[in-house]
Amino acid sequence: MRDTSKFVSAALLVLVALLLTFKLKAALGWSPDVLLPILAVAGFFLDIYALAFLVLLTVWVLNWQTGLPVEMLVLAAAPCAAWLGKRFLPAVPWLTLAAVILAGEVALYALGDASILLGNLGFIISNVVFALLFGLSLMALLEWAYEK
Repeated sequence: MRDTSKFVSAALLVLVALLLTFKLKAALGWSPDVLLPILAVAGFFLDIYALAFLVLLTVWVLNWQTGLPVEMLVLAAAPCAAWLGKRFLPAVPWLTLAAVILAGEVALYALGDASILLGNLGFIISNVVFALLFGLSLMALLEWAYEK
């Protein structure tokens, strides 16, 4: 029962992040990166099968056309890296999560369109810092919630 509640809560968090991403992109033309931190945090709380299902479902919703862009591969690799970090570096989960989010965010911008990096460096740094703080805060909140 405990694993089911973790999966349902992770799925609801991903659903909220997807809706937020779609609505902000439609309204403002951009959205903060909330999916990568949520999926990376899910890598710490879900087993590999539930995580794989959630990641595949998220990638399918984001990119339902044929072909798989590099950004989707980064979005799928980040939670898997967090899951591996949980398995092999269990002593410092917050550091592993921070490294996964930082590497994922930099990879999203560098592999997607590297020319964006130099032109919008201040905006990208603020977006990466937001994703780091959001992911670490969510991790602390979920650790507190599941310890009770």
